[in-house]
Amino acid sequence: MFKVMCPEMTVTVVDVSESRIKAWNSDTLPIYEPGLKEVVESYRGRN
Repeated sequence: MFKVMCPEMTVTVVDVSESRIKAWNSDTLPIYEPGLKEVVESYRGRN
């Protein structure tokens, strides 16, 4: 959510766990935070 509040920031997420990476790229996120799914979906496919 930092990127939404501070669009001038660059946010990089790195993980070595293939299962966690797949979870973040799936339709069901591995954690719940109100509004997070919409934010993630709006930024997917940009890099």
